[in-house]
Amino acid sequence: MKKLQFLLILTVFTTLRLSAQTDTIRNYDSERNDAQLDRGFSWDRAFSGGSFGITAGSLTDIQLDPELGYQFGKYLYLGIGVDYEYYSYSDPTYGYSTTSQLFGGNIFGRYVFYKSLFAEVQVKAINWDAPQLDYLTQTVNSVNVTVPAFNVGIGYMQQVGQRSAFYVVALYDLIYGNNSPSPSPLSIQVGFNFGL
Repeated sequence: MKKLQFLLILTVFTTLRLSAQTDTIRNYDSERNDAQLDRGFSWDRAFSGGSFGITAGSLTDIQLDPELGYQFGKYLYLGIGVDYEYYSYSDPTYGYSTTSQLFGGNIFGRYVFYKSLFAEVQVKAINWDAPQLDYLTQTVNSVNVTVPAFNVGIGYMQQVGQRSAFYVVALYDLIYGNNSPSPSPLSIQVGFNFGL
């Protein structure tokens, strides 16, 4: 079972953020001009991929987020994604620990505003069993909740080949709340992109 989990994680990790984004397409593909970007559907503008995030310590949070998207015009990218997180927390003060798996989805938009820099907006919802501490009995109960998030941020992408790029994006959750599985409203995601 552990080998299967390891292979699954390895497979997902190696397919991180496989998307054709920013102006990396325009830089290396000299045959495609701006007029081609404005015509109907083209697989050259479609992308697939995902991101990976990790937090370690008394809180362990591992995120895998595959996605599908499409480039509209020269600078705008829109898409949908699926979110999966493994969450484990140990509280030394109250002596309890909890583990949960989280599932959700997101809709995102990215806009390239300067060379390899892009702004990102992401709306998502995560369903999970949030730990709730009962202070009177000093016990921890799990409550199933769906937590919304409205992330905004900025990212940088570096071309690594003809149709691939490495990127880093910092996102801030504007509606971060108590039931959020993340320890902070700020998250940093890393990925690798390539076009379809």
